[in-house]
Amino acid sequence: MTAPAAPGATSASHSLARRIVAAFVMMPVVLGALWLGHPYWTLLVALAAGMMAWEWRRLTAQGTVGAVGWAMVLLAAAAVLLLGFGQVPLALWALLGGALLLGLVASLGEGWVAGAWVSLGILYAGLPSLAMVWLRDDPVSGLATLLWVLFLVWAVDTAAYTAGKLIGGPKLIPRVSPSKTWAGLAGGAVGAAIIGYLAACWAGQPNPWLLTGLSLLLALAEQAGDIFESAVKRRFGVKDSSGLIPGHGGILDRVDGLVAVALIVAGFALWGGGSPLAVWGS
Repeated sequence: MTAPAAPGATSASHSLARRIVAAFVMMPVVLGALWLGHPYWTLLVALAAGMMAWEWRRLTAQGTVGAVGWAMVLLAAAAVLLLGFGQVPLALWALLGGALLLGLVASLGEGWVAGAWVSLGILYAGLPSLAMVWLRDDPVSGLATLLWVLFLVWAVDTAAYTAGKLIGGPKLIPRVSPSKTWAGLAGGAVGAAIIGYLAACWAGQPNPWLLTGLSLLLALAEQAGDIFESAVKRRFGVKDSSGLIPGHGGILDRVDGLVAVALIVAGFALWGGGSPLAVWGS
């Protein structure tokens, strides 16, 4: 006679099943919009930016949204749309100015700490979203760059989760994120390095180890972004940013690592003369 499964094991298996189903639904949508480019990619990222702002406001304001929260949603989404439709300076000024203005408004009604969280949330949702649209707009390497970025982030999350479960061992930062281990960090780095090497070979780069090394560093940034969001949630006593994605939590829970990676890659492209896939290409 087979012993019944433990309640914890059953719950974990159900959670994993929900995560897999949600991933199979989301990935075709994301990759399809990315492949088609503007306006589909712009609209999807604008929607995600608005949802990120909504989740941030709820997370940092004890579950409430209010007028300030909805203004955050509109501002983040509008900035992405402006940039996607060619208004780059206006998008940046709208986002930065809006972050300052809404932060001041929130400070008047809720105190300066709440205002600071509002301003930070607008930038947290808006700047990486602008980076994702701006990177895709490169007609030469935009698609390839974002495919590399997305698969790198997915590889880090998957490899870190797998290594952490299979190997376990010492915790990375138990007071902030109790589930993360040093083994998971190492596994994520290996996953990123593999994606970087494959992407460099696919792009025909004469020295694939350059992109491999950068991907390894981006894995650390991805994990740092994950830890930052965990610290914010712990600060406000929240487990998930929302329940929008079954088995995954919220949008912020899924893009916490992507936020950091997108900003770094966009910064490289801006000050390095182009995407690493193009600059280091053959």
